[in-house]
Amino acid sequence: MTGFYLPNTPTVASEVIDAEAVIMNLQSGQYYSASASGGFIWRCIELGQPTEHIAELLGQRYQIDHALASTTLNGFLNLLNDAGLVRAGDIPQEVLDLDAIEGYCGLAQFTPPALNTFSDMQDLLLLDPIHDVDAAGWPSAQAWPQASDDKTGVTRLG
Repeated sequence: MTGFYLPNTPTVASEVIDAEAVIMNLQSGQYYSASASGGFIWRCIELGQPTEHIAELLGQRYQIDHALASTTLNGFLNLLNDAGLVRAGDIPQEVLDLDAIEGYCGLAQFTPPALNTFSDMQDLLLLDPIHDVDAAGWPSAQAWPQASDDKTGVTRLG
C-alpha cells in the first residue's frame, strides 16, 4: 500500500499503552489489540506518517531490512483496512524521525505485528450513546424547546 493512512475517525478510537495499541471500532462494536511491532506501526499511523517512511522507521527501530519492513507493513495495513480501522489520508503530516515518535518503546527484537480481534463487549459498545456524536462532539447538551408567555414575558421550558 502506498500513500499514507490515518485512523478511521470518528468511528475508530484508540490508545497506545506500553507499545500495545488498543483500537475500538465504534460502528462494529469490536475492539482490537495490536501487539508486537503493531503498536509502533499504529502510533506512526496516528501521527500521519507516509507508509514508505513507516517502513523506514520500522527498519530502523527493529534493525530489519527494508524488504521485510515493507512486506510486514503492507500486510498489517491490509488487516487494518479490512477491519475498517484506517482510511486513506488527504495530506501527509510532517515526517518525523525515530526519536520524535512517542510511545514506540517495546520489544527490542522484531516480532511481526499481530491484530487480535475481540467481540466480547460488542453489545455494550453498540449500546453506548457515544455513537450519537455529531460535529459538536460528545456529550452535547440537548436544546430544550422554549415557549414564552407573552403576557408575563416569562420564558419557560417546554
